[in-house]
Amino acid sequence: MPKERHLIQNEYGAHFFRFTVPKWYQISHSTNKKTILLSLKTKDPDLARARVQQMSVFTRLLLTKIKKHGKVGFMSLGKQA
Repeated sequence: MPKERHLIQNEYGAHFFRFTVPKWYQISHSTNKKTILLSLKTKDPDLARARVQQMSVFTRLLLTKIKKHGKVGFMSLGKQA
């Protein structure tokens, strides 16, 4: 099975979404964060893969909107600009 790019598993079997914060975002938002690590709240590899795919799409959409408009409120994520 192919390995998901943003999927990691800790020593206890829990899965996490790991995302590298783009350099342009770090500079424009004055943050030192280089990675974001979010628990997927599962030990099931298939469920973890599905959740990582959803998180990847959401993250790309969010970063695209931030890059285009500056800041984006969570209520405007579903609206097409």
